[in-house]
Amino acid sequence: MIVINNTCTDYNEGAFRFWNFEKYASQAKDCILFLGCEPHSSIKNSSTKPKYFFSTEEQPDPRDTTYKYEPFVDKIFTICPIIQGRPKREYVYYPLPAPEHIPKINEKRYDVIYVGYSVNAPFIQNIMSIIRKMNHRFVSYDHPLATNKNVTFKHKMELIGESRIAVVHNLLTPDKPQLKTRSFEAAIMKSLILCKRDQFGTIEKWFEPNKEFVYYDKDEDLQSRILDILKNYSLYQSIIDAAYARVQNYTIEKFVQTYIGWKEGL
Repeated sequence: MIVINNTCTDYNEGAFRFWNFEKYASQAKDCILFLGCEPHSSIKNSSTKPKYFFSTEEQPDPRDTTYKYEPFVDKIFTICPIIQGRPKREYVYYPLPAPEHIPKINEKRYDVIYVGYSVNAPFIQNIMSIIRKMNHRFVSYDHPLATNKNVTFKHKMELIGESRIAVVHNLLTPDKPQLKTRSFEAAIMKSLILCKRDQFGTIEKWFEPNKEFVYYDKDEDLQSRILDILKNYSLYQSIIDAAYARVQNYTIEKFVQTYIGWKEGL
């Protein structure tokens, strides 16, 4: 497997930068794997090897240009569930970072955390307005309300691990789903996943509701949901542990095994 990363349009500390598909290059079936928001320009070159593109930002928006690469690849791995009907798509999970980039889990210091970089949607503004009243962390690049700005990936993960609850969503806007890294990061750092329910069930292919995460339904429900969880936090430990166990299936190694495959004899 030849891995061709294109990180030029990715966040400097985005999860994608901390994968390590190259570790399995000699074991995986022969192919060329392109990674990134946009693929490297060499994706258009002819090849005798199968070509795959893991589109890390595909979305159901007329401005999205991922479709341009359909003629040049055998398959496009997408994190947008409603795009499965487009040619050559397969809905996949966001792999965990390589193990060396996952910090140890520290003692819980905060009640709730939200990690986000685009905060214009009303439902995200609601999250911020609610958690600001609590012992919280809000991680962003430069938002004026952020408690931690422009942090490293490792520090972000540490903050998640120090938080009892991670409020997450898998939406760009209420009608545009896109699987996010946040649920997977919360699971591996043993923070309870409190997910805004969306009409697409975006998270449910990867985690089971009420067994590995919990939902909140309406924006006005969020505060009472958080307070109830904190009051009865010990009752949610089995959900946290189950999510931690489930997310072990979402490593880079498992991704290669599932979607690309190993060479014969391995």
